[in-house]
Amino acid sequence: IHLAAMANEMYCRPDPVAAFHANVGAVVNLLDMARRRNWRRMIYGSTGSVFKDVDPEAPIAEDFPPNADGLYGTTKACGE
Repeated sequence: IHLAAMANEMYCRPDPVAAFHANVGAVVNLLDMARRRNWRRMIYGSTGSVFKDVDPEAPIAEDFPPNADGLYGTTKACGE
């Protein structure tokens, strides 16, 4: 289960390279580890920030297209 990240725009914006490494690079490293160790599954916790202009009270369907706004949402979408 992978839930770690630079957690919001306030932390990502001042250091976009660190945000990319934390929010995208970590996913790549874990997927590579999964491949090498033959893991059967991995759970990745993303964020509603990969969607722009959605109702925060309504569920987001699995097939809803991402539309990230900002560095945080974009790096999390890249991780997906």
